Amino acid sequence: RGQAGLRYNGFYCMVPSLTPGKSYYIKARPCNRVGTAGWTQCLVDPITTLATTPPRMEAIESIPEHRTAQSIALRWTVPWGNGDTIRRIEILWMVQDLEDGNVEYQTLIRNGKKEIFQQDPETGTIQTEFLLPKLQPGQVVAAV
Repeated sequence: RGQAGLRYNGFYCMVPSLTPGKSYYIKARPCNRVGTAGWTQCLVDPITTLATTPPRMEAIESIPEHRTAQSIALRWTVPWGNGDTIRRIEILWMVQDLEDGNVEYQTLIRNGKKEIFQQDPETGTIQTEFLLPKLQPGQVVAAV
Protein backbone atom coordinates (compact mmCIF):
# COMPACT_ATOMS: atom_id res chain seq x y z
CA ARG A 1 0.00 0.00 0.00
CA GLY A 2 1.13 3.52 -0.78
CA GLN A 3 0.93 6.55 1.52
CA ALA A 4 -2.62 7.24 0.32
CA GLY A 5 -3.67 3.75 1.46
CA LEU A 6 -4.29 2.52 -2.09
CA ARG A 7 -2.99 -0.78 -3.43
CA TYR A 8 -0.63 -0.57 -6.35
CA ASN A 9 1.56 -2.92 -8.30
CA GLY A 10 4.79 -1.61 -9.70
CA PHE A 11 6.65 1.62 -9.16
CA TYR A 12 5.58 4.95 -7.73
CA CYS A 13 7.25 8.34 -7.50
CA MET A 14 6.96 11.11 -4.96
CA VAL A 15 6.15 14.55 -6.38
CA PRO A 16 7.78 17.09 -4.00
CA SER A 17 7.03 20.73 -3.22
CA LEU A 18 3.27 20.69 -3.85
CA THR A 19 1.01 23.26 -2.17
CA PRO A 20 -1.27 21.92 0.63
CA GLY A 21 -4.96 21.65 -0.29
CA LYS A 22 -4.39 22.24 -4.02
CA SER A 23 -5.54 19.96 -6.83
CA TYR A 24 -3.14 18.62 -9.43
CA TYR A 25 -3.64 16.80 -12.71
CA ILE A 26 -0.85 14.30 -13.21
CA LYS A 27 -0.19 12.16 -16.26
CA ALA A 28 2.40 9.48 -16.93
CA ARG A 29 3.74 7.56 -19.90
CA PRO A 30 6.24 4.74 -20.29
CA CYS A 31 9.26 4.88 -22.55
CA ASN A 32 11.65 2.18 -23.80
CA ARG A 33 14.27 1.79 -26.53
CA VAL A 34 11.56 1.37 -29.19
CA GLY A 35 9.58 4.48 -28.33
CA THR A 36 7.20 6.29 -26.00
CA ALA A 37 3.57 5.41 -25.33
CA GLY A 38 0.76 7.97 -25.05
CA TRP A 39 -0.06 9.83 -21.86
CA THR A 40 -2.44 8.31 -19.33
CA GLN A 41 -4.29 9.96 -16.45
CA CYS A 42 -4.15 8.89 -12.82
CA LEU A 43 -6.96 6.76 -11.40
CA VAL A 44 -8.07 9.72 -9.31
CA ASP A 45 -8.12 12.94 -11.31
CA PRO A 46 -7.46 15.55 -10.06
CA ILE A 47 -5.38 14.57 -7.04
CA THR A 48 -5.75 16.95 -4.08
CA THR A 49 -3.02 17.26 -1.48
CA LEU A 50 -3.96 17.26 2.20
CA ALA A 51 -4.37 20.52 4.12
CA THR A 52 -1.87 21.37 6.86
CA THR A 53 -1.79 23.61 9.93
CA PRO A 54 -2.06 27.31 9.01
CA PRO A 55 1.11 29.41 9.18
CA ARG A 56 1.78 31.71 12.10
CA MET A 57 -0.16 34.97 11.88
CA GLU A 58 1.54 38.28 11.22
CA ALA A 59 1.88 40.51 14.29
CA ILE A 60 -1.25 42.14 15.69
CA GLU A 61 -1.15 45.92 15.36
CA SER A 62 -2.97 48.83 16.93
CA ILE A 63 -5.17 51.11 14.83
CA PRO A 64 -4.05 54.66 15.75
CA GLU A 65 -7.04 56.36 14.11
CA HIS A 66 -9.43 54.39 16.38
CA ARG A 67 -7.58 55.14 19.63
CA THR A 68 -9.27 57.25 22.31
CA ALA A 69 -8.31 58.23 25.87
CA GLN A 70 -10.04 55.08 27.21
CA SER A 71 -9.75 52.54 24.39
CA ILE A 72 -7.53 51.11 21.69
CA ALA A 73 -8.36 49.01 18.67
CA LEU A 74 -6.33 46.05 17.43
CA ARG A 75 -6.28 44.54 13.95
CA TRP A 76 -4.78 41.49 12.29
CA THR A 77 -4.62 39.77 8.94
CA VAL A 78 -6.23 36.37 8.50
CA PRO A 79 -3.50 34.04 7.20
CA TRP A 80 -3.81 31.61 4.31
CA GLY A 81 -5.35 28.36 5.55
CA ASN A 82 -2.79 26.00 3.94
CA GLY A 83 -5.47 24.21 1.97
CA ASP A 84 -8.42 24.65 4.36
CA THR A 85 -10.62 27.55 5.42
CA ILE A 86 -9.61 29.46 8.57
CA ARG A 87 -12.61 28.88 10.84
CA ARG A 88 -11.61 31.01 13.83
CA ILE A 89 -8.96 33.37 15.15
CA GLU A 90 -7.98 33.27 18.83
CA ILE A 91 -6.44 36.37 20.43
CA LEU A 92 -4.91 36.49 23.91
CA TRP A 93 -4.67 39.93 25.47
CA MET A 94 -3.83 41.43 28.83
CA VAL A 95 -3.89 44.90 30.40
CA GLN A 96 -1.24 45.88 32.91
CA ASP A 97 -0.27 49.12 34.66
CA LEU A 98 2.71 50.79 33.04
CA GLU A 99 4.53 51.03 36.39
CA ASP A 100 4.51 47.20 36.59
CA GLY A 101 6.80 46.98 33.54
CA ASN A 102 6.39 45.03 30.33
CA VAL A 103 4.03 42.07 30.07
CA GLU A 104 6.10 38.90 29.80
CA TYR A 105 5.07 36.38 27.18
CA GLN A 106 4.58 33.50 29.65
CA THR A 107 2.42 35.72 31.90
CA LEU A 108 0.30 36.63 28.90
CA ILE A 109 -0.15 32.95 27.95
CA ARG A 110 -1.03 32.02 31.57
CA ASN A 111 -3.22 34.98 32.56
CA GLY A 112 -4.39 36.58 29.32
CA LYS A 113 -8.03 36.89 28.31
CA LYS A 114 -8.92 34.87 25.24
CA GLU A 115 -11.17 36.27 22.54
CA ILE A 116 -12.41 33.93 19.83
CA PHE A 117 -13.56 35.28 16.47
CA GLN A 118 -15.56 32.71 14.49
CA GLN A 119 -16.07 32.57 10.75
CA ASP A 120 -19.40 34.17 9.76
CA PRO A 121 -21.53 31.31 8.34
CA GLU A 122 -23.19 33.59 5.78
CA THR A 123 -20.20 35.54 4.45
CA GLY A 124 -17.35 33.15 5.30
CA THR A 125 -15.33 36.06 6.73
CA ILE A 126 -13.71 36.47 10.12
CA GLN A 127 -13.58 39.71 12.12
CA THR A 128 -10.16 41.36 11.84
CA GLU A 129 -10.54 44.20 14.37
CA PHE A 130 -11.22 44.31 18.10
CA LEU A 131 -11.89 47.32 20.37
CA LEU A 132 -10.54 47.22 23.95
CA PRO A 133 -12.69 49.69 25.94
CA LYS A 134 -12.49 51.00 29.52
CA LEU A 135 -8.73 51.39 29.71
CA GLN A 136 -7.16 53.69 32.29
CA PRO A 137 -4.31 56.15 31.74
CA GLY A 138 -0.95 54.46 32.37
CA GLN A 139 -2.03 50.99 31.25
CA VAL A 140 -0.34 48.94 28.54
CA VAL A 141 -1.91 46.20 26.45
CA ALA A 142 -0.14 43.11 25.17
CA ALA A 143 -1.70 40.71 22.68
CA VAL A 144 -0.78 37.59 20.71
